[in-house]
Amino acid sequence: MTWFWLAHAHAETSGRPNLLSQALFCIGEVHLGQGRRREAYNMFRRALDLVARSAPTFQQAFLLTRLGTAQETTDPDNALSLHHEALAVHEQLDPLKEPQYNRLEMDIHCRLGQTYAASGRLHEGREQFLAALAVPGSETHVFEYARAEAGLATCRAV
Repeated sequence: MTWFWLAHAHAETSGRPNLLSQALFCIGEVHLGQGRRREAYNMFRRALDLVARSAPTFQQAFLLTRLGTAQETTDPDNALSLHHEALAVHEQLDPLKEPQYNRLEMDIHCRLGQTYAASGRLHEGREQFLAALAVPGSETHVFEYARAEAGLATCRAV
């Protein structure tokens, strides 16, 4: 984590919002991975504020869905709203200009499905996992494909 804070300090002095946004995102991911959802939310929110000044971007969709994940247990309704907003931003992107377009779509659907499932809305969760698996070329995104299958199995098992 120390390295990320050093990158953050460097990014702040550089005056480059995208660089600072990336440092904040990385710090947020560490917090999220360690279960510190409030801290993760704060980092993702700051990062989003830096990139939200421009036209819809990959980073905006990416950060919106991370914000949703960070709020999944504390404010499920807002989390669902953030994931849906991420999907809306994603739909505005040009798949020919974004090499990770399909992978991001799968990620958003998986996170949205997880939030629905965690809220007890298994049918909606199942639909999102199915949507992730229906993304063109989904089988080439091994990690997201496995997440979608696991989520689908969870929604069926209950």
